Amino acid sequence: MASSSSQAPISKPGHRLVALRWKLMETPKIDVVLSGQPRPRSWASKFQYALHVAVGTGKANDFVTKLVKGMSPEDLEIANQSKVTALTIAAAIGNTDAAKLLVSINPNLPHIQDGDEGFPVHRAAQSGHKETLVYLLKVTRDDVQPSPFENNSGVWLLRQIIFVGFYVRSSAFRSSSELTLCQRFLYSLCGAVRQKLHRALWDLIDSLVPQVKHIRQMKFMHGEALRLVKLLCTEAERLDPQKAANIFADPLFQAVSHGIPEIIENILVSFPIAVQFRDNDGRNIIERAVLYRRHNVFNLIYRMNRQTKHALAEDLDRFQTNILHLAGILAPQDQLNLVSSAALQMQRELQWFKEVEKLVPSIYRDARNYEGKTPRMVFTDKHKELVKEGEKWMKDTANSCSVVAALIATVVFAAAITVPGGTNGDSGFPVFSSEKAFVIFAVSDALSLFSSTAAILMFLSILTARYAGDNFLQALPKRLIMGLLTLLISITTMMIAFSATLYLVFGNDETWILTSVAASACLLVILFVYLQFSLLVDMFSSIYGHGIFGQRSEEPLC
Repeated sequence: MASSSSQAPISKPGHRLVALRWKLMETPKIDVVLSGQPRPRSWASKFQYALHVAVGTGKANDFVTKLVKGMSPEDLEIANQSKVTALTIAAAIGNTDAAKLLVSINPNLPHIQDGDEGFPVHRAAQSGHKETLVYLLKVTRDDVQPSPFENNSGVWLLRQIIFVGFYVRSSAFRSSSELTLCQRFLYSLCGAVRQKLHRALWDLIDSLVPQVKHIRQMKFMHGEALRLVKLLCTEAERLDPQKAANIFADPLFQAVSHGIPEIIENILVSFPIAVQFRDNDGRNIIERAVLYRRHNVFNLIYRMNRQTKHALAEDLDRFQTNILHLAGILAPQDQLNLVSSAALQMQRELQWFKEVEKLVPSIYRDARNYEGKTPRMVFTDKHKELVKEGEKWMKDTANSCSVVAALIATVVFAAAITVPGGTNGDSGFPVFSSEKAFVIFAVSDALSLFSSTAAILMFLSILTARYAGDNFLQALPKRLIMGLLTLLISITTMMIAFSATLYLVFGNDETWILTSVAASACLLVILFVYLQFSLLVDMFSSIYGHGIFGQRSEEPLC
């Protein structure tokens, strides 16, 4: 016989058994057995074990459907040799269809523990099966004892939900930073609109736009994670401080590491002393947020009272390192990757350092750590490679763009000398000087020449700049913005001048020629904007936007 567990419930003999069952289904005998007619009691254990095996394959749900017809709801509660029910196996392998079938027959199955005192919802979270986990969270009640949402069981479940990445940030939460504008809009609609639409219509929308289903599941997971926190907080109010600390410490620091301020807020509101918790390195939640570059958690400090804020900012870890030293350490790679280029990554790092510098006393700015280094020395040492990468990126970009700007300047300068249609031999004036299209050509050609020359100068200033660390904060990005904008203007006006020339020479007052030429010119300009738009937006928002730091709510914390 095959053995099964929540981790690996199926073995080779089990597969052979299911294959045999499938073969038997082709004969009338198996139809009699699975028809729901009374059967000998001695067959019960064999059929229950066959159910575990069939569910565990994940591919025999038709057979599972026929098998459960001949079983009572109580039969589904019996565990196999590894002390797991069929629902636990379905949760462990992500067999959502089988889980729905089993729960529809026996709604008590989600509340049955396995041999390790875990629930099916735990196994789905542990194995990373998101769809199955979402379903089990919906059908697992929190008013049934024992509950998977209380005590260490609830802490473990919350930690798994955070750890395996189910809690993805989105716009209804203040920790939104990774969803696109369209995804944020869908997220905001899911809660309100869902109640107004018939379920069948939602199913149709999900099938047509899979992204909607993903967003809805995401929002549900957020609500479930917060529900777990609130249940833990409610329970902690009845415990002594030491037991409550044991419950909250791990989820609190996991939430900090993954950038989930909503969980931290709920814990601090119900258990204010949690703000004093320290991790294994002796760091508080704000120090940990700085180290992991979680700005949405760091911003919670602006909602704390002055005494708490100063205590957190002036704290030292077990290495006698202050929070400004931590800001000088290079950010984790996953946080750096959120920014589009090495130059803007360096800018983001400088913004972090400057923001933390505002919070600490002036004496901390020159304090030395266990290596004898000040925060500025740590920052310079840890970011040497990033500065080199940022310098290379800026120079490569400036080089490429300056070549384009120089070509444009050459072309439009030549066009200004050899005007379309030539000049009148007697007067020396251009032949088309009286045409409106010629005036458009002259103005756009001049603008293209001036803007391309300005772009060359801006990119030249980038190539000759002094690449000190602080220059990445404002000076270099501003020059690049001006260079790209003037280059865009030069390309646009060059295409206008070119279109006006074609119309003058070949147009003969034909509207379709003007329309086709204008459409082609617009297409090229749009292409340039499309290719460079994200970079321009990132640079504009990093310099002229609201920034990532600041108080996001008026509600006070501890």
